[in-house]
Amino acid sequence: MPVIKPVAEADATGKAATIYDRLKSGFGKIFNFFGVMAHRPNVLEAWSSMYQSIIVEGSISQRYKQLAFTYASHLNGCEYCYTFHSGLALDAGISQDQLDALPFFRHSELFDAQEKATLLYADHVTRNSSSTRDATVEAMKEFYTDEEIVELTMAICLANFDNRYSNTLQLEIDIPQRDETLLRTRKAS
Repeated sequence: MPVIKPVAEADATGKAATIYDRLKSGFGKIFNFFGVMAHRPNVLEAWSSMYQSIIVEGSISQRYKQLAFTYASHLNGCEYCYTFHSGLALDAGISQDQLDALPFFRHSELFDAQEKATLLYADHVTRNSSSTRDATVEAMKEFYTDEEIVELTMAICLANFDNRYSNTLQLEIDIPQRDETLLRTRKAS
């Protein structure tokens, strides 16, 4: 049961209505994630801009961003974000077998060296960022530039933010993994 009821489209006024129009044109519908955040339209606007800058734009392939985001969501037990981003990961070329093997990626032959380095880094940022070891960052430098490491770090941090927001407010999942609306969203991004 959600802690906060989403702002219904019909009830959105002013800035919230304007943001809803923009989000609906990009995503095809207003997901509960947005609807609850719409109680603070300025925050929803800032989050939307940040998501665009970090996740949609940038130089890192969606394959690696979605892999890291989905794994962070798995680690945090965020069913809402895992559902959304596992679908995006599938569309970015991650296989269902890889998603199923995420808990065991270190020993899985389904992941290449770059994917394993990305997942290990996502693990460190999510679980123990204050003690991320030099070796973890050095492994990332084999595959990513400094700018890309910053970009991927921000994507993982955004995943952790979204996970805590979604879990704390107990957002009701309104995104079936292969929902046609979500497929449209992925193509628009």
